[in-house]
Amino acid sequence: MSVYIKGMEMPTECGRCNAAFPNGVDYSCCLIKGYPLISSQRSTRLKNCPLIPVPDHGDLIERDALEEDAQKRLLICAKYNDQFQKPYEVMRAIALAPTIIPAEPPKEESNGV
Repeated sequence: MSVYIKGMEMPTECGRCNAAFPNGVDYSCCLIKGYPLISSQRSTRLKNCPLIPVPDHGDLIERDALEEDAQKRLLICAKYNDQFQKPYEVMRAIALAPTIIPAEPPKEESNGV
């Protein structure tokens, strides 16, 4: 299982990450990986950083669950030889798919005024 932290921006350097714990003057530690970070590493983002950006998105759903539900609905249509119902049942499966991560509202950009 993974963790999604809603509203957290992707850090560009380890020293500005919420998962970096200061551990003395010259050292800090990545709380996720347990790696010590020397002062020269704090101003960059490590190549093996476990954080990945999540782009702006609508509701995120589980594709496998959606596919399984749609297949069940299509089999019922086939059982009753109801070809006209198939598109409706696929759209219904999409509409009823449980949301894993809700949509993010679009970010307002300042226009410098």
